[in-house]
Amino acid sequence: MRFVYFQPGRTSATSIILGLISIAIVVSLFVFMMPVLLGIFAVVVLAGLAFWLWSWIKMKMGWESEEVKTFREAMAQAEAAARSQYAGRSADPDGTVYESERVEVRALRSDRTRRRGMDDVSDVEEVK
Repeated sequence: MRFVYFQPGRTSATSIILGLISIAIVVSLFVFMMPVLLGIFAVVVLAGLAFWLWSWIKMKMGWESEEVKTFREAMAQAEAAARSQYAGRSADPDGTVYESERVEVRALRSDRTRRRGMDDVSDVEEVK
């Protein structure tokens, strides 16, 4: 069932003009609001870049607080200890150390076992 509501006293030309006016209003709101939205976006991006640049300058110039300096030194010592502990194992060119591990995967209703070689959690390769 379809309901049609007629608007008494209005011609089709009036309906077309009202439709064009409503489209013009929507387009003009879009045109006038886009610079505002882009400006807000630009301010947020520039504020983030300024914060990153200020943090970078503080780190390079040594203007950080004592707590941050102590934390950076502790992290450097922990990294050096980890590198000395895993010195005999394979390492990436950037120095990241991965441990090799064998994982057995069994299907629920099967006795068939597949072996997989895993250098990293995200690097699972099937070994035949």
